[in-house]
Amino acid sequence: MGGRNDVPPHILTLSGKSQRQYEEYFKSAFLGAEYDPLVVPDPNSKDFKLPDLSLPKSMTLERLQDRRSF
Repeated sequence: MGGRNDVPPHILTLSGKSQRQYEEYFKSAFLGAEYDPLVVPDPNSKDFKLPDLSLPKSMTLERLQDRRSF
């Protein structure tokens, strides 16, 4: 059915490092990467960051604002 209101249709939360070993079992395999779940790492970690929702290192904030103004 797809995502609704900008929320991914599949989210995988892992509570600890011991569960990270099972992450590959929940990937979409032959369906394609667009069907992979959004993997949310432990939010209690010091360097918590969602890679799928972060800007690439090559994209500066100024460049993003320039694109928005376009």
